[in-house]
Amino acid sequence: MTNQTGWPSTEQIEALKVFAEAHGRNWKSALREAWMTGNYEGIEPYGNAAAYLQQVRNTFGPSWLVGFRLDEDPKTGSMMWSVQEHTNAN
Repeated sequence: MTNQTGWPSTEQIEALKVFAEAHGRNWKSALREAWMTGNYEGIEPYGNAAAYLQQVRNTFGPSWLVGFRLDEDPKTGSMMWSVQEHTNAN
């Protein structure tokens, strides 16, 4: 069961950014694999990032990741995040 209310914490977002930077273009696939195996290789130097990533999985669920986006703000150059809600086509 997942909790679809609320938003990720600042720490959880930072962990997602760290993971994305460490794994490049296919970071979501790598994160899904990490969630299944518990192997967060490549982010060890970033403190509790693995714990925060596991919190994201446990709180929002793997399907939440589909709608999650990290994009660079063209004005500031900082990473911005957004979540697009998706509906089931039933």
